[in-house]
Amino acid sequence: MTGEKITVKFYGIDYWNRPVFVDKNQNFYGSTDILFNSNVSPKEVLDSISEKDLTYFGRDFDGDPIGTPVKNIKIER
Repeated sequence: MTGEKITVKFYGIDYWNRPVFVDKNQNFYGSTDILFNSNVSPKEVLDSISEKDLTYFGRDFDGDPIGTPVKNIKIER
């Protein structure tokens, strides 16, 4: 991985109540430790999650997370 920043946007809450973010290449990132109700507002998610909470989920929105820690990631707020 290069030193290039990965910018992610909030994408939604998946079936498992995990907050999911997506980058420009359709890679998904999220938290398995901080969970939300499906009707949570994007603002509440963004106020509660930081870059250190995210791991790589893979290429599927509702899939099993790969769980790799992510460096050089920035949440677009």
